[in-house]
Amino acid sequence: LYLSKEAKMTERVLDLRSGSGKDLAVLMAAHEKLETELEGLDNHVYLSSEEQFERKRIKKRKLLLRDRIRCLTRSS
Repeated sequence: LYLSKEAKMTERVLDLRSGSGKDLAVLMAAHEKLETELEGLDNHVYLSSEEQFERKRIKKRKLLLRDRIRCLTRSS
């Protein structure tokens, strides 16, 4: 399975153990980047099967990041 540079960054971010402000900023930036990518796909009239798969992948990663952000903000 091919992972983009952004996906690899997201995987590293999800492995963070501390709840520092810097970690939170990295998570929020990654979440915002995914939101921008998702908006780009949502602007298409038609999505190919690859684009549909990518859209689902982005949404799942956004949810993972959102959950991690919530955990960090609750614990701080």
